[in-house]
Amino acid sequence: MITWVHTYRPRSDWYHQTPQTRDRLLADWEGAAAASISKGATRKGPLSIRGQSRQEHLEIWTFLDLQELEDHWTRLRKLGYTDWRESENTVATEIVKSKLTGPGS
Repeated sequence: MITWVHTYRPRSDWYHQTPQTRDRLLADWEGAAAASISKGATRKGPLSIRGQSRQEHLEIWTFLDLQELEDHWTRLRKLGYTDWRESENTVATEIVKSKLTGPGS
């Protein structure tokens, strides 16, 4: 299982687009999300970030494997996602208990 923490905010040019253009892009990105969900991914969010952060929104995803996450991100990039949103991503996997994970392992 792969967990992806995705934070983002609109780039400045986003606000200069027509509502129709923004709606079309949002619908396209939701279509990409639906494709990932249909393949077993789960999504929590979008959530609004409060406090001191460079980003405005947060989504927490789980994917069955790294390839599914890569496919998801590729779909978004092909739809212009990175042109319109500044984002930061963190990928995590489950910790496998070993001598490296610390006391009590």
